[in-house]
Amino acid sequence: MSVFAVILGVIVGFAGYVIQIVPLLGLFISELIFLLARTYRIELAERRSLRILFSKHVSPEILGEILKRRNEIKTGGERRFVTVVFADVRDFTRFAEEHEPEQVLFRINQLLGRMTAIILRNGGLVNKFLGDGLMAVFGFPVWKEEMFANAFAACREMLSAEEALAGKENGVGDRVGVRIGDGVGVGIAWGIVIAGIVGNQERQEYTVMGAPVNLASRLEKLAGPGEIVFSFEPGQTDRVIPFGEESYTLEQVHIKGMKQPITVGRIKGRG
Repeated sequence: MSVFAVILGVIVGFAGYVIQIVPLLGLFISELIFLLARTYRIELAERRSLRILFSKHVSPEILGEILKRRNEIKTGGERRFVTVVFADVRDFTRFAEEHEPEQVLFRINQLLGRMTAIILRNGGLVNKFLGDGLMAVFGFPVWKEEMFANAFAACREMLSAEEALAGKENGVGDRVGVRIGDGVGVGIAWGIVIAGIVGNQERQEYTVMGAPVNLASRLEKLAGPGEIVFSFEPGQTDRVIPFGEESYTLEQVHIKGMKQPITVGRIKGRG
């Protein structure tokens, strides 16, 4: 056999091998492109879903953090450490009974809008509106130590939100001429909650539930006009209320659902 014949045989054999490989390689590339496109579509859908869930409840900065950490957020349910805030207008019923519906809605929307801005500015999430009040969460999507201080700062600012609106020189506030209720009362608690999406395909919302949520709600009921009532834990409270800058009183209270009385702190926002 000549050298030429051997070389020709090798070339023909290699060509046959290549001819068999090319379809397989094309199939592999097509499958890879399909998987990449599918992954991209899923990622876009996840980002869109998170935007719909959170865009109206958090600041743009927090929304960006949520999207960046979307793989860490288990919307199906997870445990998280957060600070929970409930705020409510005191004696709002009397105001609603004495004024026209349009005036009532205009003023309460003004107030809730102002309170929402305060919460977002301090890094919180407005979880839900509750008629003449709201529930907020601090520490999502990631807990940071300053969230304690941020929550208290937002609450102190919310105490004066209604007074600021009552003093406005323009709008419906002039025609009403009185305050919305008797001021804002606030309850704060913190701890481990269960967080995730509740609802169905027609309506969904991200929410938190658990003992801290129930406690914050009950503490808000104990707060008088212009007051903050919070669960007292010396090791943590020292970091959120610097001594000498904020005066508060301690008291023992019985909370529904708890066997033993607990210690709470009470901050008076105005005399």
